[in-house]
Amino acid sequence: MFHFGNDGALKAQYGIHREENNKYAEMAPAIQDVMWKKGSPSVYWMIAEIKGVKNESELKSKKIRVLSYPSIAKIDIASGNVGDFVPFGQDQYYLHNEHPFLPTSNETKIVFFGENKGGKTLWFGRMPLL
Repeated sequence: MFHFGNDGALKAQYGIHREENNKYAEMAPAIQDVMWKKGSPSVYWMIAEIKGVKNESELKSKKIRVLSYPSIAKIDIASGNVGDFVPFGQDQYYLHNEHPFLPTSNETKIVFFGENKGGKTLWFGRMPLL
């Protein structure tokens, strides 16, 4: 990821070593997003790590569900330092494929949305944007 200043000059560049290096993670790009609360000196970098896939069938239709979980690091904008990536829900709860997270109206927190591997338990995880 590249970080440009207001003048368009490159301030910093970031790279990571993904946690998941299985065949599914190598086949598909990971969903990424950067979340920022207006006026905050930090941004959060979210990467959806791909743990695997699950075949599902409803009536006569079959589909594949990607089992991914959010891994988030905090970046200090002024210094360009990246904190450690912290996984959420790993090995128990996975992000919903179509709507993995829901920003709140006042942009002070983010809500992750998903379910357990079997799809019977919904999961909501709320994280404040500081």
